[in-house]
Amino acid sequence: MMASKKHILTIVTVAILIATYLIVLNMSPYIGIQLSKTKDQFFISGMDRLGWGWHSDLKTGQEILLVNDQDPSNYQTVHANSRIENADTITVLDNNEAITHNVEFSSTLSLQWLFYFLFPLLYFIFTLICIYLLLKKKSIHKSTIYLMYLMLLLSICYLSASLSTKLIEPGESFLYVTLLFAPIILLHFIYQYFYEKKIALFSKKNVYYLYLFALFVNVGIVMYRSVSNKEISPTTVLIPFLIIIGVAVYLLIQGFRLLREDRLSEVFHWLFYSFILAIAPFISLYVLPLLVFDTFIIRPELTTLFIFVVPITYLYLLVTGNLYQMKLTIQTVPYYLFISLLFSLLFDLIYYLQADNHTIVDLVKFHLLTQFSIILLLYVKNILDRHLRTSLVINQYDYQASLYRFSNLIKKETSTEIILKLASREIEEVLRLDHLKEIQLSKDTFFICTKESIDSTWIEKINRSLLKIGDIISYEQSIAIVMGENDKCYYILVEENAITNLSVDQREWLRTIAYYTSISIENARKIEQTVDELNRMRSNSRWVSKLLFSISEQERRRLASDIHDSFLQDLISLKRKTGELQNSNKSLNQEIKNIDEEILDIIEEIRETCQELYPALAEETGLKEALEELFQKFRLRTNIHLQDRISDKAFGNLSADLKIANFRIIQELLNNAIKHSNASIITLHLSINHVNRMILYYIDDGVGFDQNRLTNQMGIRGIKERVYSLSGNIDINTEVNTGVEITISFPCTKNEVKVIE
Repeated sequence: MMASKKHILTIVTVAILIATYLIVLNMSPYIGIQLSKTKDQFFISGMDRLGWGWHSDLKTGQEILLVNDQDPSNYQTVHANSRIENADTITVLDNNEAITHNVEFSSTLSLQWLFYFLFPLLYFIFTLICIYLLLKKKSIHKSTIYLMYLMLLLSICYLSASLSTKLIEPGESFLYVTLLFAPIILLHFIYQYFYEKKIALFSKKNVYYLYLFALFVNVGIVMYRSVSNKEISPTTVLIPFLIIIGVAVYLLIQGFRLLREDRLSEVFHWLFYSFILAIAPFISLYVLPLLVFDTFIIRPELTTLFIFVVPITYLYLLVTGNLYQMKLTIQTVPYYLFISLLFSLLFDLIYYLQADNHTIVDLVKFHLLTQFSIILLLYVKNILDRHLRTSLVINQYDYQASLYRFSNLIKKETSTEIILKLASREIEEVLRLDHLKEIQLSKDTFFICTKESIDSTWIEKINRSLLKIGDIISYEQSIAIVMGENDKCYYILVEENAITNLSVDQREWLRTIAYYTSISIENARKIEQTVDELNRMRSNSRWVSKLLFSISEQERRRLASDIHDSFLQDLISLKRKTGELQNSNKSLNQEIKNIDEEILDIIEEIRETCQELYPALAEETGLKEALEELFQKFRLRTNIHLQDRISDKAFGNLSADLKIANFRIIQELLNNAIKHSNASIITLHLSINHVNRMILYYIDDGVGFDQNRLTNQMGIRGIKERVYSLSGNIDINTEVNTGVEITISFPCTKNEVKVIE
C-alpha cells in the first residue's frame, strides 16, 4: 500500500514538472498567420480568428519582410509549415513602408488566453485534486492507479495541444505520445475495473498489442522527423488515433455482449456512454472532416472540452461505487436530442432559404449550434421547473412524473440507506426543502438514533405520536414523514424549516412516496433475510459434503481392495506360471518373455490404478511421503518442471480427512496441468502457518482459462466442493494466456495438527 502510494507520488511529481515546463513554454501568444509564397516573397494568405494576427493591424495580402529580424525563408515555422509562430517581431510592407509589429498578449486575446492557457491549466489542477481525493481512500486498487495515470496523461495532452497549435516542438512531441496512449490507458482502466469484479471483458493481450502499436507509431514519427527534418502532418497521427479508437470501441462492444445479463451491465453502460461522449465531438467534428474535407466543423479547442467527462464520471464511480445519481440526467439526453432535432431542422431550412453563398460546413455548424442551444434551454427549463413549479403552480401531473421517476430509481436498489437517500433527495427537490434529516426511532425504548442535532421538544412530540407509514407530523415550522420500518425501529425524515401549509396534493404525494419507500425497504429486508438463510443452509450443509466425500473415499478404498485381492493376485499367479513355462520350454523362450513383459505392464497399471483410487501411503506413512511419490510419478510422465516445497516441520498428526483432501486436490491440479495447461514450470508449496491453517499454493505459467466458461470442465468445481466441505477457502487468479495461480487454506484445530517448532 505504502509502496504503491510512493510510486504514484513519484509519477505525479514527474507530471507536475512536465506540466510546469509546458506551462512556461505556453506563455507566448498564438499568432495564427498563414503565408503563401510567390517566387522569393511571402504574403499573408489567412489569419486564425483566435490568433494574434487577426487582432493586429496586419491585413491579408501584405508582404512579410522579416520575422524576428530574419528573412522569412530562413525562419523555422515559415520554412516547415508556411506559418508564423513563436515570433517576437514581424515586419511587413505597408504602403511601400516597412512597419515592425511587436507580438505580445493584449486584452483582445482574452478568448485565446481562455482556450489555450486557462482551460488546460484548470484541467491539470482538477486532475491533481482528483488524485488527492483518490489517494485519501483506504485501499487503492490497480484500476484506481490506472485512472490516475489516465487523468495525468489527459492533462499533459491538453497542455501540449496548445503548444502544438503554436508549433512549439516539445508540445508536439508530448501531444503525439499522449494522444495515442490516452485511449489505451482508458481501455486498460475499464478492463482492470471489471477484472477486479471477477469479470474479464476481453483478453488483456489486446491492450498490450495497442500499447505496442502506439509505441511503434511514435518511434516511427521520431525517426522520420530526425531523418527528413520535416514536420509531421496531423493526419499522420490522427489515422493511428482513429485505429486505436476503433479497436477500443470494438473491444468494449464485445465486453458489453458478455455483460448483457450481468448485474454490472448498467455500470458498463454508463462507462461506455461517457467514453463515447468524450471522444465523439473531437472525432466527428474535427478529425473526420479534417481527413476527408481538409477542414473542420468545430475548432478542436471546443471539442477537447468534452474530455472533462472522463475523469468526472470515472472518479465518481470509484468514490461512490455507483452511478445512480447520474442516471436521471443522462437518461434525458436521448429525449432532448430528439426534441431539439425537430426544431433545429426547421431552423436549418429557414437558414438555407435565407442565407447566400453558404457551404455544407456552414450549414452543419449552424445546425449544431442551434441543436446545442435548444438542449441547453431544455435543461435550464427543467432546473427552473424543479425549483419554481412547486411554489408557482401545483399540478397533480408533476407529482405523477415525480412518482414515476422515483419508482424507476429505487426499483433495483437493495440498500436501505440508498433508498432513504433517494427518497430524501426527491422530496427536497420537489418541495424545495433545505435539508432533510434521517432519524431512526426505536419501537421499544423510543430511543432516537441520528447523526445530526434535532430539537428535543420536536423529538418528544414524535415519541408521543402513534406512528404508521405515510404519517406527516407537523410542529411549528417543522415536519416529519414516516418513511418505513423494520422489526426494531421506524425510519423518519425530518425537516425543521419546512413549508407550513402543505396542499392536499402535496400531502398525498408525500404519503405515496413514503409507501413506495416502505415497500422497497421491506423488499430489501426480505432479500437480506433470504441471503442470510441461504448462507445458513449452506453452512449447515458442510457435513453433507464431508459425508459424501467420506463415502466416496470408502468406495474407492473398497474398489481398490477388490482389484488388489482379485485381478492383481490372478495376474501375479499367471506371471509365476509363465516363468515356470519359460524355464521348461526353451524353444518358446522369446514368445513367453514377451508375454511376461506384457503381464508385468498390466500388473504395474493395476497397481497405479489402485494407488490413484485410494492412496494408502497418505494414511499409513504420511502425506509428505505420498506427495513425494506422486511428484516422482508426475516427473516421469511429463516434461513439466515441478518446483515443490513441502515443509518437514509442518506435518504432525493430520486428520485422515485433511490428508486425503490435500492429496486429492494436488493430484487433480497436476492432472489438469498435464491435460490442459501447456505449462513449462509449476510451483507447488504446502505448509501450515502460525495460526494453524494449512496453506496450499499452486502456480503455473500455462495458458490459463476463462473462469466463467471452463470452471466446471477442468475439475475446479470438484476441488472447490472438497475445500468447502472442510470449511476451507480457495482463491483462483487466472485468465486466458496468463497462467493459473491458486491459493487454498484449511483450518487445522489443535487436535488435528501438531506444529513442530
